Amino acid sequence: MTVGILTEKPSAARHFAQALGGNSGTYNGVHLVIAHARGHLYEFVDPHNMVSDPDLAERYQNWDLHNLPWDPDDLDWRLEAITEAKSVAQDVKRNLVNCDEIAIATDVNPTGEGEAFPPSRTRLRQRMSSHCPGFPPCIPVRQTRGDTMPA
Repeated sequence: MTVGILTEKPSAARHFAQALGGNSGTYNGVHLVIAHARGHLYEFVDPHNMVSDPDLAERYQNWDLHNLPWDPDDLDWRLEAITEAKSVAQDVKRNLVNCDEIAIATDVNPTGEGEAFPPSRTRLRQRMSSHCPGFPPCIPVRQTRGDTMPA
């Protein structure tokens, strides 16, 4: 089994590599690969591009009070790489695509976890893998008393 470790920034990846003996290798019998982001890599496409029905697209293109509240089930929650981060996103994907699992080792707060997952809502997290093809299942981790544990 290969586990990818996704860190939020290059310095965190260097710390993991120093602690684990390199950017890839085996630790306690588990093959590891370390990759890093540089802040947010993906963002949601505009809401009017998340619907297939032209009438809904028009509704979601205009921020008008009479169109509120929006129905989250109308939207497919599609993500795209942020233009300035495309090369970093490609590097992360290339480094982690063959992993069986990915440990999300970003900052221990919602914005840190947001590097790898859309914000909040489990349903959105589950959809990320379908909109970022090629990524294996992600396992968020949190830090507790110096240990990383499944969230």
